Amino acid sequence: MHLLSMDGDAEMVRTFGEINRELCLEVDNSSMIRLHRAAVEGSSDVIRALVSIRPESLEKLTSNGETALHLAVKKSRSDAFQALVDEAKSHRKEHLFTWKDKEGNTVLHLATLNKLKQIVELLIRENSNRRIMIRINTVNKQGQTALQLCNANSQDSVFKEIGWVIQRAIAQQSPQLPAAGSPNSSWNQTRWPIETRNVLLMVVVTIAAAFFTVTCHSTIRNGGYVCATHPKIFNDTTNETQTQGTRDLRKHRLPTFSY
Repeated sequence: MHLLSMDGDAEMVRTFGEINRELCLEVDNSSMIRLHRAAVEGSSDVIRALVSIRPESLEKLTSNGETALHLAVKKSRSDAFQALVDEAKSHRKEHLFTWKDKEGNTVLHLATLNKLKQIVELLIRENSNRRIMIRINTVNKQGQTALQLCNANSQDSVFKEIGWVIQRAIAQQSPQLPAAGSPNSSWNQTRWPIETRNVLLMVVVTIAAAFFTVTCHSTIRNGGYVCATHPKIFNDTTNETQTQGTRDLRKHRLPTFSY
């Protein structure tokens, strides 16, 4: 069965697998199952045949904690990786893309390290469409994200291009903040929220001042609002206020004002 997987004979693999499904999960001397071998060899048809027989083989790990996805990326098998992505989505195993090997590397880390821009773009595109799940800012055991791997090798044009792809993905996830490593990353990230609050504060103060002005030029009479600028009412109100104030002063009390 292992030889058939390596030879890429998908029909024979399917035939033997249907006769004995356990063959698909047998481990060889390198702690690999048939699906791992097919990923290493880049046999897309064999990958589909094996997963159709035993979908759980997608979750099986090598002694180094690698899934078939890890192996396909490490060997730069783009077609095999695409087949594995399709099968993982079909069998609702999107979580596989966040799994780490013993070095703490996800498939995004490995695709970046191997300068596989096409696979990086595929991962980010599928993630943005919510078809798979990746965590762009996940760190490996060296404490590095995929973007930091690019920044550490920024002299290389391919790393630089992959870095731009990752930066755009980060910016789309957090549009209010510039992506790390981008030209605007040193910009004060709180500038716009503060300015927005200042504008809102000015609007509130202006409205409050206008309301206060209107209120101060109005007087309440007979349960309603009466404009104090009306000549007769203004004079009557003033006379009443002055008379009351005079009575208060004679009694040695503070003047009483009517509003």
